[in-house]
Amino acid sequence: MKQSKPLPKGAKVAIALVSIIAVIAIVAVLASDSGGTEQRTPATDTNGQTVSTTTQAPAQATALVDKDGVKISVEGLKSKAELFGVGEGIAFLVENSRTDGVIISVSEASVNGMMKTVIQPQMPLNVTSAGKKSVQTFVFPDAQLDGAEVALKIHVLDADYKELFVTNSMTIQF
Repeated sequence: MKQSKPLPKGAKVAIALVSIIAVIAIVAVLASDSGGTEQRTPATDTNGQTVSTTTQAPAQATALVDKDGVKISVEGLKSKAELFGVGEGIAFLVENSRTDGVIISVSEASVNGMMKTVIQPQMPLNVTSAGKKSVQTFVFPDAQLDGAEVALKIHVLDADYKELFVTNSMTIQF
């Protein structure tokens, strides 16, 4: 079997530089999808309560849920590029002021009236520790969310998977 000759030192440096530039370019493309603080249309839950949603402006978001020490707000939409081509997603800001961890999940999700599959954060990786905040993204692999009406229920569990509460179906207009 024939052995190949080692690359000259200059070729190794050139390959390393091209690799670094490629990584920087990929990061720049992914970061460019997240610009702006564009306001979105109001959302309402099943009780008729108006809830504002925003993209890229979580500090201005109004809580969808604020119950039993758990506050959940819509942080914004995540693009397919941000989610590595898997699909578009909804990012929820979870604020846990309880003394134990919480887990959130969604059920009965529909986009524009069609029930959809939702890829949820994997347990136990989505536990929001006591007194902490986290962003939980739920991915809709086969749906276009921008301009869509999304309906869903949010389930809140403790860190031992005991259900604390479930919301009524909520509608969010993006």
